[in-house]
Amino acid sequence: MRREIRKEDELREKVILSSRIILKSSKRAIFRVHNNEMMKAEKLIERAGIEIGRIRTLVKSMHELDAIGAYSQAMQEYVEAYSFHAIMKNEGLPSNRLLKASPSDYLMGLCDLTGELSRAAVNIAIKKDIEGVRMIRDLVVRIYGEFLRLDLRNGELRKKSDSIKYNLRRIEDALYELSLRTG
Repeated sequence: MRREIRKEDELREKVILSSRIILKSSKRAIFRVHNNEMMKAEKLIERAGIEIGRIRTLVKSMHELDAIGAYSQAMQEYVEAYSFHAIMKNEGLPSNRLLKASPSDYLMGLCDLTGELSRAAVNIAIKKDIEGVRMIRDLVVRIYGEFLRLDLRNGELRKKSDSIKYNLRRIEDALYELSLRTG
């Protein structure tokens, strides 16, 4: 049993180390997208994807991965980064199947994504691109509408989903102010 426990601990440590790489690469990718450095962002997202593959090779069961909080946090950040990059390249919102994320990690990543979209909308509004802000608003409205259809219990996902309406309000405020200035 000692050997098995030690082996599980070693595996867990490897997953945690790889999860840190995923988390850092994803955060850096988001920063690069905000600075319109799309190729650099793409390389960081690819690096995170390689680490996810490495983890999946090490750990055969998703059930085991669900028990490692660092992996879940990294996947949420990866969903956020990948989705933000895809949206800003006009490629649309990727599915959780494409990202191979659990439903809860995917949904929590989308909640965080709306914060990045809100920030991007403000930056786009500064450039007086009313259509760009509208497109982001419309996407966040669709995301919010889908979350309203879910029966979320109290918990982390429920708390995170509440942030969507505040991010939407921020985007709508930016759109309103922009429409006053331009028209």
